[in-house]
Amino acid sequence: ASDTDGEDLDPEVARLERRVHIVMHVKQFFLVYHVCYILLAALVCSIVIFAIEKDNPHLDTRTTFLDAVFISVSGVTCTGLLPVNTKNFAMGSVIIWHVTVFAGSTVFTSIAPSLLRIETLKLLRKLEADSITPVREKHIHRLLRTSRI
Repeated sequence: ASDTDGEDLDPEVARLERRVHIVMHVKQFFLVYHVCYILLAALVCSIVIFAIEKDNPHLDTRTTFLDAVFISVSGVTCTGLLPVNTKNFAMGSVIIWHVTVFAGSTVFTSIAPSLLRIETLKLLRKLEADSITPVREKHIHRLLRTSRI
């Protein structure tokens, strides 16, 4: 790899630069990833609950797909609002709903920002601990200026 000035980049600096760009991309679009995660979890749960409950003879009323969507969004957002009486739901639906509640819980969803912060701190420590040559120093300072870790 070479710099825009024609100087060869140290392979270690190039590798660190790629890691910094990945971390910065994830930090920049974290909210979008989080919303997509919530929507995907709700959609998967909706499909599974609807498939299990659509022909359940023990329910008072037939479960529609909209009911399944409401149940799963309620689960993944941990609100507890259910549009239908779930006392006669099949065990599979109850298990899926509880897994969805866990997947959307604040404990589980707060893991990602913590891991992202730990990775950022590891990168900073690695950048500070490396032996610095004038060329490496130039590239590392440019990297830190442009990425705003």
